[in-house]
Amino acid sequence: MPELTHIWSASELLASAAHGLRRADAALRREQAVHGIDALGEVQLHPFLASGLRDSGLGVLREHPYPGVVSRRPQRHERSRCDLVILPRPGLKLRDPVEELVQADAKSATLFAHLRELPEPNAIGSRDAYWIEIKSVGQSTYTQGVPGPNRAYSSEITRAHTDDLAKLAQEALIERGALLVVLFTHDQETANHDLRIAAARAIDQGLPLRSPETTSFEIPDRIGNQWCTLSLIEISPVR
Repeated sequence: MPELTHIWSASELLASAAHGLRRADAALRREQAVHGIDALGEVQLHPFLASGLRDSGLGVLREHPYPGVVSRRPQRHERSRCDLVILPRPGLKLRDPVEELVQADAKSATLFAHLRELPEPNAIGSRDAYWIEIKSVGQSTYTQGVPGPNRAYSSEITRAHTDDLAKLAQEALIERGALLVVLFTHDQETANHDLRIAAARAIDQGLPLRSPETTSFEIPDRIGNQWCTLSLIEISPVR
């Protein structure tokens, strides 16, 4: 097993993710593209965020299954997946406790059941990784190809905080997890205000949040959004 002395810094993770998104925005500006990063779907933002994290020397897994309730041995299609799982360095693998149990079950029915399983080299456990759910919300968005005010804006930003943070909090085998909100707004004041209100509502529901880390940058006004704000909200898992 690799020795792990990595200390996660929420502010450094946020800066790295934001760097990847800033780079994507700069590329679109150079191309004089009709659409900006605020026109991208949520999943389309993932590669840019992941690239910024990789550039800072971290390993990144996308759409990786949550550890879940290991004793249940759920099927692959039953398992929820996390948007990004960050590893202390490239080349590491993430152990999957459910898959390990499934393999042990299969092995127990063979002649090799008595043999001791050696730990996989360069593999770490779920508590040594950093788990990130991503939610993108825009004050102005495209609806059937037409730009305009997002009528579901308030509910989307509130639901992002409560739903995804609750999902992370329920994972007992995750030590560090966070929600990364990518918010596109008309101005920076709106972003600061709305993120604060959404976090307060999540706290009211009993979710143990740490203080959010935020960073913002200006974007070209193509559909009404002029600011991109990234907010990383960590949560302490419910034990």
